[in-house]
Amino acid sequence: MADEGGGAVGNTRASVPPLERACDNCRTRKIRCDKRSPCSNCRASNSICKTSHDQKLPPRQRVLISNQYEKKIDGIEDRLSGVEDTLQSIAAHLGISGTSTSTPRTREQELKLYSMKPMTVLGAESPDVTSPFEGETAISAQSAFAKTLFERTVVTSPSAARSAEVHAALSSLRNIVDRQNIAPDVNHFRKVGRTRITPDNMELPPLEAVSAVLQRAQETLSLTLTCFYPFISIDMIRDMCENAYERRDLTNSQAIIMFGALFSFFDEARNNLREFSKDQCRQYSFLCQRNLLAAIHNLDLVMPATLENVMALSVSAAYSVEICKPSMTWIVTSTAASMCQTLGFHRLSTMRNDSKELASVKMHLFWFVYTMDKGLSLRLGRASTIQDYDISLPRGPSATAFPYLNDDMATSCWSEMARLQGLTYERLYSPAAFASSEDHRIILARQLESEFDQLYEIQKSLTFAELGGSPFAELLRIANRGTYHANKTLIYRVFPPTANGISSTFSSECVEAARSAIDAHLDCAARFKDDPEDEDYWPGYIHWAVLQAPFTPFMVVFCHIITSHSAEDLKRLSDFVLSFESSRHLSEGSDKLYRVCHVFHQVAKVYLEIKASEIQQQQQQQQQQQQQQQQQQPYPEPLNPQLPNQVNPMTIPNDQDQDFYSSADFENYLNALGIPNAPNANANMGWPAESATSINNNNNANNTTGTSAPDNSNVPMVGGPDLEDWFHMNKSILSLLEQDLGML
Repeated sequence: MADEGGGAVGNTRASVPPLERACDNCRTRKIRCDKRSPCSNCRASNSICKTSHDQKLPPRQRVLISNQYEKKIDGIEDRLSGVEDTLQSIAAHLGISGTSTSTPRTREQELKLYSMKPMTVLGAESPDVTSPFEGETAISAQSAFAKTLFERTVVTSPSAARSAEVHAALSSLRNIVDRQNIAPDVNHFRKVGRTRITPDNMELPPLEAVSAVLQRAQETLSLTLTCFYPFISIDMIRDMCENAYERRDLTNSQAIIMFGALFSFFDEARNNLREFSKDQCRQYSFLCQRNLLAAIHNLDLVMPATLENVMALSVSAAYSVEICKPSMTWIVTSTAASMCQTLGFHRLSTMRNDSKELASVKMHLFWFVYTMDKGLSLRLGRASTIQDYDISLPRGPSATAFPYLNDDMATSCWSEMARLQGLTYERLYSPAAFASSEDHRIILARQLESEFDQLYEIQKSLTFAELGGSPFAELLRIANRGTYHANKTLIYRVFPPTANGISSTFSSECVEAARSAIDAHLDCAARFKDDPEDEDYWPGYIHWAVLQAPFTPFMVVFCHIITSHSAEDLKRLSDFVLSFESSRHLSEGSDKLYRVCHVFHQVAKVYLEIKASEIQQQQQQQQQQQQQQQQQQPYPEPLNPQLPNQVNPMTIPNDQDQDFYSSADFENYLNALGIPNAPNANANMGWPAESATSINNNNNANNTTGTSAPDNSNVPMVGGPDLEDWFHMNKSILSLLEQDLGML
């Protein structure tokens, strides 16, 4: 029986196949299982032997990265960027340091931008961005004091609510003081997208529109090819368009050149292209601008030195000027200058075997880069990349490859103007110049004055015969006149104020040159800004003759208003600001320039009103004192002569217990900005204060301009650290044009 039972059991075990895995009880108790059904452990414990099998997961659907998903991802990233910009704006408004400014939402940000890869030229974005070097300056140290003073004297003032205009002017002035040390946004192009583009995913304007605008540019005078890109030809753009539309083969440098030219062509032809409406031209220009931004974003500064790459960098620099990004312009211009030297464009010996056309293109390209380099050197206060002693190139390129302006003298004058601008910084405003004596700088300034005068006489003699009766010839003459006086203003700033002159801070020549520069701009605005036939020239003038020119004339006139209380110059400043009001839409740069100039005009206007009110109140007090003396004396003494009314004084309230703003509220901020000789604030900078008595006792015998001549007996010399601080103040004001000015 035992054998039979044993045999039965053995037969049963042999007949049951082993399980694939241990039963649930054995796995729970973590003991060895013989994987029978039932297993020995379950039989011994009279437990139910059950084995659970793994359930197979259903196959997952394969996710395809399509354009729809990319658009969703881009939408999420754009929304996050908007949240980040909003937080940064709030932080900047609250005065939190260490935050970078957000990019203004202007025309460039309204573009429907492609996704692009990270830009190699700009590198990774870092939160620890420092301001670019601008030399030694005393402005930064006083900015914190001005901010604290504002919180104490303005925000807590009970008259703040009753003086809305004064409060607004002071708030804007405070924002300017606070923003002096914010780093410029050199990552502008990096923010426009995230992935690389190719001709296959670029949206191009219709081929018919491109052909029409190229035909117009060839048959008529093109401002783009004349001034902006003299090294580019219509045939070159046609070849690139053929590659883009037919073969879909276009390098990134070619895309920059092609879209940069087409963007300007469509912008010029928006009123004169018969086949297409103005709105269509604006749409095509907008489309080319979007593609240009995308191509610049993909620009790699670590690339081979070739003629095509230098052209692409030059077009990028020109576009950076238009959107008012001088720091970005400096980066691409310096790289282009280095490539020009690598390729030998600055040496005539390297072009001996080139054809006349190719050599002329190289020369024009070099002089374009040279002009940008020298102009930025003076504008930003940095040493230029290209040195004059290293150039063997003639300053008049061959006229055969310059079909739109065949006068070699014009190109020579522009390059010569750039050379003198470079010398102005080197001899008058560089650290080596400030280390020299004031007498030596004045001698060098007189030499530069003579050279500028000789050059301007040549410029006035240019006939521009090729232009015929074109309004463009008149525009060039006015632009040359404005640039000439702007440069002369910087030179005359070195001269000390003359005795019994029109200004206690600047020489008479400096003030007159600044006035002439602004008057030249006003003449150009009256001629071209609102003329429907010639308004196409106005945007180019704004971007190249105004935004590229030194900011000195405006600031000199502003300072002169503060120190001399000139109503005539206040009117001049007002007209200058109004000339930009209707042109704010042209570009981001023109809008920012209007904002900054508008703030300073409002400050000057309100300051003069308050100053006149204080003087009137002083006169009333003097009259009251004299009336009291008359009651005590049998014969009254004659009244003191009154100050001529230069501005309309504000009404003085009768309630003497009220708190009202005074000129000192403004002078502390003007002092923090480096505005020289601001009354009552001069003690902080070592300047002699101008008392009310000296204001009232000004002698107007020598006054021929309608303004009172301040007393110059206690005027300090303008050399040394004072001139250096003033020069750096000018650069600090210019740096505002690269920042978010939405709060001004």
